[in-house]
Amino acid sequence: MMNKVAALLIALSFSFAGCADHNSIVMIVDDKGQTVPENLITFIDNGGWCWFQDERVIMHDGKLVVGAVSGTEGGDIKVANYDMAGEKHLGTIVLHEDFEADDHDAPVFCVRPDGRVLVTYEKHFRTQDPYHYFRLSEVNDTTKWGEEYTYHHGQGQWLTYANVYYMPYEKRMYNFYRDGRIYTPHFIYSDDLGKSWVAGGQFIDDGNPDRRQRPYARYCTNNKDTVYITFTEGHPRVCNNSVFFAKFRDGKFYKVDDTYIKDLKDGPLIPQEADLLYKGSKREDRGWTSSIRLDDNGYPCIGYTVYHSNEDHRYCYTRWDGSRWHNHQAAFGGGCFWPHENDYTGLITIDPTDVNVVYVSTNVNPETGEKIGTGKHEIYKGVTADYGASWVWTAITANSQQDNIRPVVPKSDGQNYALLWLRGSFPSFIKYELDVVGIVIKK
Repeated sequence: MMNKVAALLIALSFSFAGCADHNSIVMIVDDKGQTVPENLITFIDNGGWCWFQDERVIMHDGKLVVGAVSGTEGGDIKVANYDMAGEKHLGTIVLHEDFEADDHDAPVFCVRPDGRVLVTYEKHFRTQDPYHYFRLSEVNDTTKWGEEYTYHHGQGQWLTYANVYYMPYEKRMYNFYRDGRIYTPHFIYSDDLGKSWVAGGQFIDDGNPDRRQRPYARYCTNNKDTVYITFTEGHPRVCNNSVFFAKFRDGKFYKVDDTYIKDLKDGPLIPQEADLLYKGSKREDRGWTSSIRLDDNGYPCIGYTVYHSNEDHRYCYTRWDGSRWHNHQAAFGGGCFWPHENDYTGLITIDPTDVNVVYVSTNVNPETGEKIGTGKHEIYKGVTADYGASWVWTAITANSQQDNIRPVVPKSDGQNYALLWLRGSFPSFIKYELDVVGIVIKK
């Protein structure tokens, strides 16, 4: 049971998903009385990220490449490199000084077929900046970056939430983002590996002609020909959100079982056309998207949050098995960060290497919802063997003096496994004092 696990943290060691049995991590108590992994690494001092842009962390050419934007100092766009074989931090590079102190502006990475990495970042809303910003690394060397360039497609402003993917079957690169002109997901695409871009138009609409909501979308791909999308009809602050799913392939939308929905030429996707994963009906059961990954069969697995009250959020786990959805509550998410954004949680993320594993950030016991420890958000690992019906939980941090939030697991390169999160103070998404920390384990 979880309360027994929490009581035994000091001597705890355990194996990570995807790692050999002999590879384990030992928990220690630091000089502040906090229980943390023995080999905890600080990848970026003063950096944060939102959760609606990806990939924020990648493994490439033996390096862990980490992006973040500082919450002070004007909002510098930062990239850190960590040599996984040599277990050595290679330094942090500032790609753009004084960009904007806002966690929505965090940079994301896309590996090109030629070994270069494209990094993208966009401003949120306070400066009404209409540009996408790009830089390109050297071949297999993310410690060196070329000059910054921009793209503006002549429409929209307040661009945010970049999600950049290369689709090899089309030989096309996509950037799915939110256009602040009408606050809905749009996309641009490139057929020359990001050198030039073309406006693709609106991607998702809220489907309500009487009001303008802002759908929130999370994306992933099969690295071949299909984009997988989970989304809401709006912001949970103003909408009793449900959670939906659809696929996008060759310019067309499909349901999870490949039932044809529509061609994008006939208009953007609307919620009522997609698979319904969760039905929100009132203020006390509204949903919000958090994570989406694919299992070994290429079936989607989705993590989302449900709001019941300011002190009671739940993390849910939904998985397609080829014939039906399995939808279960995975954990208690605890309380919100601030009353004025009372849907903000520590989040749930799914391990892309093994979707039977999730990581959550919560300030309560994830199994029972009981208050424990110092009241700060802690990181827990959850493992399921029955499509999310039951879970075994292990604490990664405990007795923390600072919050531990927004965990991220990059896709393993077959040699290394990593878990990262943000640690520090988070009073606002435009002013925060967080560090990017985590662990790397050799397989």
